[in-house]
Amino acid sequence: YFTSFSYLFIILMLLAFILPSRKNKPKLFRNNYFRTRINVILFTSSFFILASMAIVSIAFVYKRNEKNMFNLMSSKVSTVQGLLEDRTRYAKDWNDLMTQSFASSLKEVSIATKSDITIYSPGGKVIRSTAPEVFEKLLIGSRINHNMFYNIQNRNQRFYINREKIADYRFWVLYAPLFNDAGDMIAIMSIPYTDRNYDFRSEAFFHAALLINLFILLLLISLFISTRL
Repeated sequence: YFTSFSYLFIILMLLAFILPSRKNKPKLFRNNYFRTRINVILFTSSFFILASMAIVSIAFVYKRNEKNMFNLMSSKVSTVQGLLEDRTRYAKDWNDLMTQSFASSLKEVSIATKSDITIYSPGGKVIRSTAPEVFEKLLIGSRINHNMFYNIQNRNQRFYINREKIADYRFWVLYAPLFNDAGDMIAIMSIPYTDRNYDFRSEAFFHAALLINLFILLLLISLFISTRL
């Protein structure tokens, strides 16, 4: 609402600035050379200050929100990983996860965390999923992402967050290894992260738009006053 009001106010200020000037003082800038130069310098310097502040504002808000998003995703994958490892602690290898009992446990965790969960073998092949239709329709391959496989298998990362794409839709996928009580990796889990409630790009540009509106309002007010003194 504030942004819409700001644009309306800017339009009204421009009309108030232009129309009276044409009616009463058609050659104001030509007749007052120094005032024109001052206004030009004021506008130019203000423009560069505004551009710098907008860039810094967008960068700051974007990085802050990106860090918050990473914290949310890491918390989500750690929660699902912990719940699944409680149910795989006695498994010797991934073959023990092919039971109906584990399928039921996987569905329970999926419902509790509101996540579609896919389980891969240590070799990177899909063995279980709460959304099998995605693989049946060939929207996603049955082999795990190679970047994730390298980072978890070779670099021993606790989890890996990867940006993936289906058609024109981009989303985050969270991967994490599953270990048994002996410390052996018996499987790899993945969950998509599609929380649309946290649109950090829109928030970053909203902050920039708000800053620009405030700056333009102050600039127009100063120009309006200076040309009528």
